[in-house]
Amino acid sequence: MRLTLFSASCLVATIVAVAMPVSAAEEQRGPASKVAAAAAHTWSFAGNANVIFKEIQQDAWQAENHADRLKSFAFEPRESWETYADELSALKQEVNDMGGKLYDLEMNRRTCAPWQRAEIDRIRTTIQLMADNTQDAIAFGNTHTNEMWLPTYEDYTRNLYNEALTLEHSVSQAVRYANTSQQYQNLQQELKVPASS
Repeated sequence: MRLTLFSASCLVATIVAVAMPVSAAEEQRGPASKVAAAAAHTWSFAGNANVIFKEIQQDAWQAENHADRLKSFAFEPRESWETYADELSALKQEVNDMGGKLYDLEMNRRTCAPWQRAEIDRIRTTIQLMADNTQDAIAFGNTHTNEMWLPTYEDYTRNLYNEALTLEHSVSQAVRYANTSQQYQNLQQELKVPASS
């Protein structure tokens, strides 16, 4: 039985960093107002990027759970294709959710701190790998509904698990760094320590 629940084209597309054009109004403002506006926007989005990192961390954790279940089905050869399809559908949704959040990060990339841009690059690479493996697992399942035990399918699920684990760990470190940096800044202000100290 072939399920048409999934469509490879529904998976998140490769997200390309888009350069944000400068509007005519911005170009007519003086240098001082541009710097002040950029500083305010940078500060607010840098904090927002950290919130998005936390959301991606949660999605990656859930994707890891779905991939782990798919991996465990290898030891349950009696599982139906519908059971695989349900887990793949949930995993696909997590990947798409992360892709949407990555898009938000990419659109504001230029206002992020260098460490945040490096994390965005890691997120993009891993999400693309996850999207590719999810697409391949779905395509395989649609053509081999009674052969989910084959090593090819096991490779897809193992890769998905490892990629979700890698992403969750990387983003967790970024979230931890952001929290520690914020605590440091708060303590600096509380003690009235000059920023250069």
